[in-house]
Amino acid sequence: SYVERKNVSFLLNILEEMPEIHLVIAGNTLFPEKKENFLNEVKQRKLQSRVHTQGYISKKDLRRTYSLAQAYILPSKYGGYEMTPLEAEKCGTPAIVYEKIPSAERVDLGRVFSEFEIKTVVSAIKNYI
Repeated sequence: SYVERKNVSFLLNILEEMPEIHLVIAGNTLFPEKKENFLNEVKQRKLQSRVHTQGYISKKDLRRTYSLAQAYILPSKYGGYEMTPLEAEKCGTPAIVYEKIPSAERVDLGRVFSEFEIKTVVSAIKNYI
């Protein structure tokens, strides 16, 4: 989803700091205008070749997608209990998440960050790539 609380623009800041990585965003959105705004931001930052958006992914393909990723990053500012970091870790992919989301306490393979500082998250990502 591309809603504000998901904080996907933060991921673009990370891409600008790490030219060697790509970003895959999966899932449907209930707010197509938010996705369009995000893609416009991607274009403005000239990151189109490194940002890949997917729609719905079947469970079978989702496992494969998680397994191929070097890290799963969830920069949500707040929200409910997110299962996606746990799903990623079940597939062997470390999850990097903000400490304020409820599922952060269950992250085992990855890292939990306490502030939205680019350098902190970049450092965590570099541990896995």
